[in-house]
Amino acid sequence: MINLFRQTLFFVALTSAVSAAELPILLKKDARIAIVGNGLGSRMMAFGHFETALHQRHPTLQLVVRNLCDEGNTPGFRPHSARPSPWAFPGAQAFHLPLSEAKDRWGSGHIGVGGFDSSDAWLKRIRPSLMIAFFGFNESFAGAAGVENFSNELTAFVKHTLAQPYNGNEPPTLALVSPIAFEDLSETHGTPNGQTINGNLALYAAAIETVAAKESIAFINLLPVTQGWFDKTVAPLTIDGVQWNDEGYQRLAHELADQLFGKKPHTDSVSKIHDAVQEKNWIWHKHYKIPNGVHVHGRRHRPFGPENYPDELKKLEEMTEIRDRAIWAALEGKPFDLAAADAKTHPLPEIETNYKVSSKNGSKTYLYGEDALASLPYRKIMPSTSLPPNARSRT
Repeated sequence: MINLFRQTLFFVALTSAVSAAELPILLKKDARIAIVGNGLGSRMMAFGHFETALHQRHPTLQLVVRNLCDEGNTPGFRPHSARPSPWAFPGAQAFHLPLSEAKDRWGSGHIGVGGFDSSDAWLKRIRPSLMIAFFGFNESFAGAAGVENFSNELTAFVKHTLAQPYNGNEPPTLALVSPIAFEDLSETHGTPNGQTINGNLALYAAAIETVAAKESIAFINLLPVTQGWFDKTVAPLTIDGVQWNDEGYQRLAHELADQLFGKKPHTDSVSKIHDAVQEKNWIWHKHYKIPNGVHVHGRRHRPFGPENYPDELKKLEEMTEIRDRAIWAALEGKPFDLAAADAKTHPLPEIETNYKVSSKNGSKTYLYGEDALASLPYRKIMPSTSLPPNARSRT
Protein backbone atom coordinates (compact mmCIF):
# COMPACT_ATOMS: atom_id res chain seq x y z
CA MET A 1 0.00 0.00 0.00
CA ILE A 2 2.84 2.40 0.81
CA ASN A 3 4.44 1.74 -2.58
CA LEU A 4 1.09 2.28 -4.31
CA PHE A 5 0.68 5.56 -2.45
CA ARG A 6 4.18 6.73 -3.39
CA GLN A 7 3.65 5.74 -7.03
CA THR A 8 0.34 7.60 -7.19
CA LEU A 9 1.91 10.68 -5.61
CA PHE A 10 4.69 10.53 -8.20
CA PHE A 11 2.08 10.37 -10.98
CA VAL A 12 0.15 13.32 -9.55
CA ALA A 13 3.35 15.34 -9.15
CA LEU A 14 4.34 14.65 -12.77
CA THR A 15 0.96 15.79 -14.09
CA SER A 16 0.74 18.90 -11.90
CA ALA A 17 1.94 21.09 -14.76
CA VAL A 18 -1.27 20.37 -16.68
CA SER A 19 -3.21 23.02 -14.77
CA ALA A 20 -0.24 25.28 -14.15
CA ALA A 21 -1.13 27.42 -17.18
CA GLU A 22 -3.86 29.00 -15.07
CA LEU A 23 -1.36 29.90 -12.36
CA PRO A 24 -0.43 32.21 -10.82
CA ILE A 25 -3.81 33.86 -10.47
CA LEU A 26 -3.61 37.64 -10.90
CA LEU A 27 -5.96 39.55 -8.62
CA LYS A 28 -7.33 42.99 -9.39
CA LYS A 29 -8.17 45.78 -6.97
CA ASP A 30 -11.38 45.17 -5.00
CA ALA A 31 -11.31 41.46 -5.86
CA ARG A 32 -13.83 39.42 -3.92
CA ILE A 33 -12.87 35.86 -2.97
CA ALA A 34 -15.18 33.05 -1.85
CA ILE A 35 -13.78 29.92 -0.22
CA VAL A 36 -16.05 26.88 -0.55
CA GLY A 37 -15.71 23.24 0.40
CA ASN A 38 -15.09 20.98 3.36
CA GLY A 39 -13.52 21.07 6.82
CA LEU A 40 -10.01 21.88 5.57
CA GLY A 41 -11.33 25.23 4.40
CA SER A 42 -13.84 25.67 7.21
CA ARG A 43 -11.23 25.50 9.95
CA MET A 44 -9.20 28.20 8.20
CA MET A 45 -11.68 30.64 9.71
CA ALA A 46 -10.57 29.64 13.21
CA PHE A 47 -6.89 30.30 12.47
CA GLY A 48 -6.86 33.03 9.84
CA HIS A 49 -3.38 32.36 8.48
CA PHE A 50 -4.29 31.80 4.82
CA GLU A 51 -6.37 34.95 4.59
CA THR A 52 -3.60 36.88 6.34
CA ALA A 53 -1.05 35.57 3.83
CA LEU A 54 -3.38 36.50 0.99
CA HIS A 55 -3.69 40.09 2.21
CA GLN A 56 0.06 40.32 2.87
CA ARG A 57 0.77 39.51 -0.76
CA HIS A 58 -1.79 42.04 -2.04
CA PRO A 59 -1.65 44.90 0.49
CA THR A 60 -3.04 47.59 -1.81
CA LEU A 61 -5.86 45.65 -3.51
CA GLN A 62 -8.44 45.94 -0.71
CA LEU A 63 -9.52 42.31 -1.02
CA VAL A 64 -12.75 40.93 0.42
CA VAL A 65 -12.71 37.29 1.56
CA ARG A 66 -15.71 35.22 2.66
CA ASN A 67 -15.49 31.62 3.84
CA LEU A 68 -18.55 29.45 3.05
CA CYS A 69 -16.98 26.09 3.89
CA ASP A 70 -18.57 23.56 6.17
CA GLU A 71 -17.48 20.13 7.36
CA GLY A 72 -19.08 17.42 5.25
CA ASN A 73 -19.73 19.56 2.18
CA THR A 74 -19.12 18.03 -1.24
CA PRO A 75 -19.28 19.66 -4.68
CA GLY A 76 -23.01 19.00 -4.88
CA PHE A 77 -24.17 18.30 -1.31
CA ARG A 78 -24.36 21.24 1.13
CA PRO A 79 -26.78 20.29 3.92
CA HIS A 80 -28.05 22.76 6.51
CA SER A 81 -30.78 22.28 9.08
CA ALA A 82 -32.64 25.31 7.72
CA ARG A 83 -31.90 24.83 4.00
CA PRO A 84 -34.91 23.30 2.21
CA SER A 85 -32.67 21.68 -0.40
CA PRO A 86 -29.14 20.43 0.31
CA TRP A 87 -28.21 20.34 -3.38
CA ALA A 88 -25.69 22.93 -4.53
CA PHE A 89 -26.75 22.92 -8.19
CA PRO A 90 -29.51 21.39 -10.33
CA GLY A 91 -29.03 17.66 -10.77
CA ALA A 92 -26.58 17.26 -7.89
CA GLN A 93 -28.79 14.63 -6.28
CA ALA A 94 -27.89 12.24 -9.10
CA PHE A 95 -24.46 11.75 -7.53
CA HIS A 96 -25.77 10.75 -4.08
CA LEU A 97 -27.93 8.02 -2.68
CA PRO A 98 -31.57 9.08 -2.14
CA LEU A 99 -32.00 10.82 1.20
CA SER A 100 -34.01 9.01 3.83
CA GLU A 101 -37.58 10.22 4.18
CA ALA A 102 -37.51 9.58 7.94
CA LYS A 103 -38.84 12.45 10.06
CA ASP A 104 -38.27 13.42 13.67
CA ARG A 105 -40.99 14.52 16.05
CA TRP A 106 -40.82 18.09 14.74
CA GLY A 107 -41.36 17.02 11.16
CA SER A 108 -37.74 17.60 10.17
CA GLY A 109 -35.64 14.99 8.43
CA HIS A 110 -32.61 14.85 6.16
CA ILE A 111 -33.88 17.88 4.27
CA GLY A 112 -33.75 21.13 6.22
CA VAL A 113 -36.75 23.17 7.24
CA GLY A 114 -36.46 26.94 7.07
CA GLY A 115 -35.18 29.81 4.99
CA PHE A 116 -31.38 29.56 4.99
CA ASP A 117 -30.11 30.61 1.57
CA SER A 118 -28.79 28.12 -0.98
CA SER A 119 -25.10 28.08 -1.86
CA ASP A 120 -25.78 29.99 -5.08
CA ALA A 121 -27.84 32.60 -3.24
CA TRP A 122 -24.97 33.24 -0.82
CA LEU A 123 -22.52 33.50 -3.70
CA LYS A 124 -24.73 36.05 -5.44
CA ARG A 125 -24.62 38.11 -2.25
CA ILE A 126 -20.84 37.80 -1.97
CA ARG A 127 -20.22 38.45 -5.70
CA PRO A 128 -16.87 36.61 -5.99
CA SER A 129 -14.44 37.15 -8.80
CA LEU A 130 -12.42 34.16 -7.51
CA MET A 131 -13.58 30.92 -5.88
CA ILE A 132 -11.21 28.51 -4.15
CA ALA A 133 -12.73 25.05 -3.65
CA PHE A 134 -11.63 22.33 -1.23
CA PHE A 135 -13.09 18.90 -2.02
CA GLY A 136 -12.06 15.26 -2.09
CA PHE A 137 -11.40 14.26 1.52
CA ASN A 138 -14.92 13.31 2.55
CA GLU A 139 -15.52 11.60 -0.76
CA SER A 140 -12.30 9.56 -0.54
CA PHE A 141 -13.84 7.23 2.03
CA ALA A 142 -15.77 5.64 -0.83
CA GLY A 143 -12.40 4.27 -1.99
CA ALA A 144 -11.46 3.42 -5.54
CA ALA A 145 -15.05 2.47 -6.33
CA GLY A 146 -16.21 6.03 -5.74
CA VAL A 147 -13.65 7.89 -7.88
CA GLU A 148 -15.73 7.94 -11.05
CA ASN A 149 -18.83 9.27 -9.29
CA PHE A 150 -16.75 11.93 -7.53
CA SER A 151 -15.19 12.98 -10.83
CA ASN A 152 -18.62 13.34 -12.39
CA GLU A 153 -19.96 15.32 -9.44
CA LEU A 154 -16.92 17.61 -9.43
CA THR A 155 -17.19 18.13 -13.20
CA ALA A 156 -20.86 19.09 -12.85
CA PHE A 157 -19.95 21.55 -10.06
CA VAL A 158 -17.19 23.13 -12.16
CA LYS A 159 -19.43 23.51 -15.22
CA HIS A 160 -22.21 24.99 -13.11
CA THR A 161 -19.87 27.43 -11.36
CA LEU A 162 -18.25 28.61 -14.57
CA ALA A 163 -21.69 29.43 -15.97
CA GLN A 164 -22.75 31.68 -13.05
CA PRO A 165 -22.07 35.43 -13.20
CA TYR A 166 -22.29 35.75 -9.44
CA ASN A 167 -20.94 39.30 -9.52
CA GLY A 168 -23.47 40.36 -12.13
CA ASN A 169 -20.91 40.59 -14.93
CA GLU A 170 -18.96 37.38 -15.48
CA PRO A 171 -18.35 33.95 -13.92
CA PRO A 172 -15.61 33.69 -11.31
CA THR A 173 -12.17 32.28 -11.76
CA LEU A 174 -12.17 28.86 -10.11
CA ALA A 175 -9.29 27.02 -8.44
CA LEU A 176 -9.54 23.45 -7.13
CA VAL A 177 -7.42 22.35 -4.16
CA SER A 178 -6.62 18.73 -3.33
CA PRO A 179 -6.94 17.21 0.14
CA ILE A 180 -3.90 17.13 2.38
CA ALA A 181 -2.16 13.89 3.28
CA PHE A 182 -3.10 12.01 6.45
CA GLU A 183 -0.50 12.32 9.22
CA ASP A 184 0.52 9.11 10.98
CA LEU A 185 0.00 9.74 14.70
CA SER A 186 -0.93 6.15 15.47
CA GLU A 187 1.80 5.64 18.09
CA THR A 188 0.72 8.62 20.21
CA HIS A 189 -2.94 9.24 19.35
CA GLY A 190 -4.38 5.81 18.61
CA THR A 191 -5.45 7.00 15.16
CA PRO A 192 -5.01 5.05 11.90
CA ASN A 193 -1.53 5.01 10.40
CA GLY A 194 -2.99 6.54 7.25
CA GLN A 195 -1.66 4.06 4.69
CA THR A 196 -5.07 3.10 3.30
CA ILE A 197 -6.43 6.63 3.71
CA ASN A 198 -3.49 8.17 1.87
CA GLY A 199 -3.78 5.64 -0.92
CA ASN A 200 -7.39 6.71 -1.44
CA LEU A 201 -6.54 10.40 -1.11
CA ALA A 202 -3.97 10.06 -3.88
CA LEU A 203 -6.63 8.60 -6.17
CA TYR A 204 -8.98 11.48 -5.48
CA ALA A 205 -6.27 14.11 -5.87
CA ALA A 206 -5.48 12.62 -9.28
CA ALA A 207 -9.19 12.76 -10.14
CA ILE A 208 -9.34 16.47 -9.20
CA GLU A 209 -6.23 17.05 -11.33
CA THR A 210 -7.88 15.41 -14.31
CA VAL A 211 -11.09 17.42 -13.98
CA ALA A 212 -9.13 20.67 -13.65
CA ALA A 213 -7.11 19.87 -16.77
CA LYS A 214 -10.21 19.02 -18.81
CA GLU A 215 -11.98 22.20 -17.73
CA SER A 216 -8.84 24.37 -18.05
CA ILE A 217 -8.92 25.68 -14.50
CA ALA A 218 -6.27 25.98 -11.81
CA PHE A 219 -5.38 23.05 -9.56
CA ILE A 220 -3.27 23.03 -6.40
CA ASN A 221 -1.95 19.66 -5.27
CA LEU A 222 -1.30 19.74 -1.53
CA LEU A 223 -0.97 15.98 -1.11
CA PRO A 224 2.75 15.40 -1.89
CA VAL A 225 3.97 18.57 -0.20
CA THR A 226 2.07 17.87 3.02
CA GLN A 227 3.23 14.26 3.03
CA GLY A 228 6.77 15.61 2.76
CA TRP A 229 6.19 17.81 5.80
CA PHE A 230 4.90 14.87 7.81
CA ASP A 231 7.91 12.78 6.84
CA LYS A 232 10.37 15.45 8.03
CA THR A 233 8.78 17.06 11.09
CA VAL A 234 8.94 15.75 14.65
CA ALA A 235 6.16 17.76 16.26
CA PRO A 236 2.67 16.95 14.90
CA LEU A 237 1.13 19.36 12.41
CA THR A 238 -2.40 18.03 12.99
CA ILE A 239 -4.48 17.26 16.07
CA ASP A 240 -5.70 13.87 14.84
CA GLY A 241 -4.00 13.08 11.56
CA VAL A 242 -6.22 15.23 9.36
CA GLN A 243 -7.19 18.46 11.16
CA TRP A 244 -4.36 20.98 11.12
CA ASN A 245 -3.11 22.60 14.30
CA ASP A 246 -1.98 26.23 14.33
CA GLU A 247 1.54 25.41 13.10
CA GLY A 248 0.10 23.28 10.31
CA TYR A 249 -2.23 26.02 9.12
CA GLN A 250 0.61 28.54 9.18
CA ARG A 251 2.66 26.32 6.86
CA LEU A 252 -0.32 25.60 4.67
CA ALA A 253 -1.18 29.30 4.38
CA HIS A 254 2.09 30.29 2.72
CA GLU A 255 2.30 27.15 0.58
CA LEU A 256 -1.21 27.67 -0.74
CA ALA A 257 -0.77 31.42 -1.24
CA ASP A 258 2.51 30.90 -3.09
CA GLN A 259 1.04 28.24 -5.39
CA LEU A 260 -2.12 30.23 -6.12
CA PHE A 261 -0.67 33.70 -6.54
CA GLY A 262 3.04 33.16 -7.01
CA LYS A 263 5.83 33.92 -4.57
CA LYS A 264 5.68 37.61 -3.82
CA PRO A 265 7.44 39.88 -1.36
CA HIS A 266 5.23 40.53 1.62
CA THR A 267 5.39 42.39 4.88
CA ASP A 268 6.78 40.55 7.87
CA SER A 269 4.60 42.62 10.21
CA VAL A 270 1.83 40.08 10.50
CA SER A 271 0.44 40.44 14.02
CA LYS A 272 -1.89 43.41 13.49
CA ILE A 273 -3.02 42.10 10.10
CA HIS A 274 -3.79 38.67 11.57
CA ASP A 275 -5.66 40.23 14.49
CA ALA A 276 -7.78 42.26 12.07
CA VAL A 277 -8.50 39.17 9.96
CA GLN A 278 -9.56 37.18 13.00
CA GLU A 279 -11.80 40.00 14.21
CA LYS A 280 -13.51 40.00 10.81
CA ASN A 281 -13.79 36.21 10.77
CA TRP A 282 -15.37 36.19 14.22
CA ILE A 283 -18.13 38.57 13.11
CA TRP A 284 -18.56 36.81 9.75
CA HIS A 285 -18.89 33.49 11.56
CA LYS A 286 -21.65 34.97 13.74
CA HIS A 287 -23.40 36.06 10.56
CA TYR A 288 -22.98 33.03 8.30
CA LYS A 289 -23.08 30.40 11.06
CA ILE A 290 -25.12 32.37 13.56
CA PRO A 291 -25.55 30.58 16.91
CA ASN A 292 -28.97 29.05 17.53
CA GLY A 293 -29.64 29.18 13.82
CA VAL A 294 -32.72 27.00 14.21
CA HIS A 295 -34.46 30.07 15.64
CA VAL A 296 -32.89 32.50 13.17
CA HIS A 297 -33.46 30.52 9.97
CA GLY A 298 -34.97 27.17 10.87
CA ARG A 299 -38.09 25.41 12.10
CA ARG A 300 -38.29 27.52 15.28
CA HIS A 301 -38.13 30.80 13.35
CA ARG A 302 -41.73 31.69 14.14
CA PRO A 303 -43.32 33.40 15.97
CA PHE A 304 -40.49 35.65 17.19
CA GLY A 305 -37.79 35.20 14.54
CA PRO A 306 -39.30 37.51 11.90
CA GLU A 307 -39.37 40.30 14.47
CA ASN A 308 -36.08 39.72 16.27
CA TYR A 309 -33.46 38.58 13.77
CA PRO A 310 -33.60 40.52 10.48
CA ASP A 311 -32.16 43.63 12.12
CA GLU A 312 -29.42 41.64 13.85
CA LEU A 313 -28.40 39.96 10.59
CA LYS A 314 -28.28 43.30 8.78
CA LYS A 315 -26.13 44.76 11.54
CA LEU A 316 -23.75 41.78 11.49
CA GLU A 317 -23.37 42.11 7.73
CA GLU A 318 -22.47 45.77 8.08
CA MET A 319 -20.05 45.02 10.93
CA THR A 320 -18.31 42.42 8.75
CA GLU A 321 -17.84 44.97 5.98
CA ILE A 322 -16.43 47.44 8.51
CA ARG A 323 -13.85 44.86 9.51
CA ASP A 324 -12.79 44.51 5.88
CA ARG A 325 -11.87 48.19 6.08
CA ALA A 326 -10.05 47.56 9.37
CA ILE A 327 -7.90 44.93 7.61
CA TRP A 328 -7.04 47.39 4.84
CA ALA A 329 -6.10 49.98 7.46
CA ALA A 330 -3.84 47.47 9.23
CA LEU A 331 -2.11 46.75 5.93
CA GLU A 332 -1.34 50.47 5.65
CA GLY A 333 -0.20 50.67 9.27
CA LYS A 334 -3.08 52.99 10.12
CA PRO A 335 -5.34 52.88 13.19
CA PHE A 336 -9.03 52.08 12.82
CA ASP A 337 -11.75 52.88 15.35
CA LEU A 338 -14.06 49.85 15.27
CA ALA A 339 -16.30 51.14 18.04
CA ALA A 340 -16.94 54.41 16.24
CA ALA A 341 -17.68 52.64 12.96
CA ASP A 342 -19.92 50.06 14.61
CA ALA A 343 -21.91 52.85 16.23
CA LYS A 344 -23.04 53.95 12.76
CA THR A 345 -24.35 50.53 11.70
CA HIS A 346 -27.98 49.55 11.44
CA PRO A 347 -29.71 50.26 14.77
CA LEU A 348 -31.32 47.42 16.66
CA PRO A 349 -34.92 48.23 17.58
CA GLU A 350 -36.03 47.67 21.13
CA ILE A 351 -37.88 44.38 21.32
CA GLU A 352 -40.77 44.46 23.74
CA THR A 353 -40.71 41.48 26.06
CA ASN A 354 -43.47 38.90 25.90
CA TYR A 355 -42.92 38.13 29.57
CA LYS A 356 -46.18 38.39 31.51
CA VAL A 357 -46.00 39.52 35.11
CA SER A 358 -47.96 37.25 37.41
CA SER A 359 -47.82 35.72 40.84
CA LYS A 360 -46.27 32.65 39.24
CA ASN A 361 -43.79 34.43 36.97
CA GLY A 362 -42.91 37.27 39.30
CA SER A 363 -41.92 40.77 38.20
CA LYS A 364 -39.66 41.99 35.40
CA THR A 365 -37.19 43.46 37.90
CA TYR A 366 -33.92 41.52 38.02
CA LEU A 367 -32.28 41.40 41.43
CA TYR A 368 -28.54 40.99 42.00
CA GLY A 369 -26.40 39.67 44.85
CA GLU A 370 -27.60 40.47 48.34
CA ASP A 371 -30.88 41.89 47.06
CA ALA A 372 -31.65 38.57 45.38
CA LEU A 373 -30.77 36.62 48.52
CA ALA A 374 -32.89 38.90 50.68
CA SER A 375 -35.91 38.29 48.46
CA LEU A 376 -35.81 34.50 48.90
CA PRO A 377 -38.37 33.09 51.35
CA TYR A 378 -36.85 30.84 53.99
CA ARG A 379 -37.84 29.09 57.19
CA LYS A 380 -35.84 29.36 60.37
CA ILE A 381 -34.29 26.10 61.49
CA MET A 382 -32.62 24.89 64.69
CA PRO A 383 -29.06 26.24 64.99
CA SER A 384 -26.47 23.61 64.20
CA THR A 385 -24.80 24.23 67.57
CA SER A 386 -27.78 22.69 69.34
CA LEU A 387 -27.30 19.33 67.63
CA PRO A 388 -25.78 16.53 69.69
CA PRO A 389 -22.07 15.99 69.13
CA ASN A 390 -21.25 13.76 66.12
CA ALA A 391 -24.92 13.83 65.10
CA ARG A 392 -25.49 12.68 61.53
CA SER A 393 -28.52 13.05 59.39
CA ARG A 394 -30.28 9.87 58.37
CA THR A 395 -31.55 9.38 54.86
